[in-house]
Amino acid sequence: MFRGRALQVLEKQVLEMGHRRLHIEERDQMRTLVLWDSRAHEAVLEVAAQDRLVTADQPDPAWAATTRQWWSRLAYQGGSWWVVDQGDLTPDRWWPGPSRDYVAGTPEVAPHPSAIRRA
Repeated sequence: MFRGRALQVLEKQVLEMGHRRLHIEERDQMRTLVLWDSRAHEAVLEVAAQDRLVTADQPDPAWAATTRQWWSRLAYQGGSWWVVDQGDLTPDRWWPGPSRDYVAGTPEVAPHPSAIRRA
């Protein structure tokens, strides 16, 4: 469940894609928790999947393999956990995980997600 900035970002993305008649399909997901910070209530999931961008001109595009890391900040409110901030990490900020060997550059550990500046 999403609240706050996390919900605002997702609502904006859905509206923009809806106006352009686009949607993303994803299948064969494999998720791995690569970071959990119990003090900051932050998590990073690595998601490996196949996805495709469906458009009015291309209703059945080819599937492509993709891997991304998704950062989220959680808050416990009203008896439930909520995602209150979130975003995809750029590969240079990825945490060690199953696909880390495929990231270009040195295998240095990225800065903590709480250090990521948000606009």
